[in-house]
Amino acid sequence: MKLSQILPNFKKNERSSFLGCSGSGKTTLAEMVMSIYEYSVVLDTKHDLDWKGYKVWYDLKKMIKNPAERNLYRPERGFERDPNFEIQTNLFEWIWHRKYTAIYIDEATQISTSTNICHSLFDLITRGRSRGISVLSGSQRPSGLKQEFLSESENIYCFQLRLPADKEKAYKFGNIDADLIEQKNFANNSKHYFIYSKNGAVTKPIILKR
Repeated sequence: MKLSQILPNFKKNERSSFLGCSGSGKTTLAEMVMSIYEYSVVLDTKHDLDWKGYKVWYDLKKMIKNPAERNLYRPERGFERDPNFEIQTNLFEWIWHRKYTAIYIDEATQISTSTNICHSLFDLITRGRSRGISVLSGSQRPSGLKQEFLSESENIYCFQLRLPADKEKAYKFGNIDADLIEQKNFANNSKHYFIYSKNGAVTKPIILKR
């Protein structure tokens, strides 16, 4: 399946959020979308991504010194609990200065809460467009995210969500009725339907196929 077949209006230099339960397909779609970018960084917060064509890094300093075109960074454990955001700041400030780069944050609630976020990441989300930076994020629990992940997103891809608070976020920021996805999955014995919201204009449920 080609990206243009399911997301014909997608453009570079936008913010995108991928929402859905584990196994719903959000990370698969995120990988497809990231493939359009020439320079990219994937923040693998859970150390479970296996994306082809990416150079895997465990040492941030080495990645910053000699990056590949496509980089997958697996931070050491405890990265997400650093109260001073030291490592996060080094990563996001490097991307800010590098410019023309896409970053995908897998399970963004690992590094952000609804009330707390690294200032350098906040800058990428809210001001990075002027530097050619695209910010993409995935989350199983959008209700736990700092709202700018969603409010700044031109594109929201919503797969199945189970908790009412998460469904409310999808509706508030993407005009998405998540119950329609659940109904479509049930009717077709699937778990890979999603709704695409472009600046609040939504599609009918779409089936994700590789």
